[in-house]
Amino acid sequence: MRRFWHDESAQASVEYILMLSVVVGFFMTFRRFIVQRFGQLQASIQSQIMRNFSSDAALHHYSM
Repeated sequence: MRRFWHDESAQASVEYILMLSVVVGFFMTFRRFIVQRFGQLQASIQSQIMRNFSSDAALHHYSM
């Protein structure tokens, strides 16, 4: 029993499982906030791209 108790061969696996469960728990807790923030970031990037695209298209149209 003492040898089994001091055997640390599976310790790394247990640590990885615990870390993964903490990350999953964190994501599940703040999922709504994370998804909302990601959506806002995506919309902001998309509007900047469209704004730059439309201004670049206008410049190329008038420069020819």
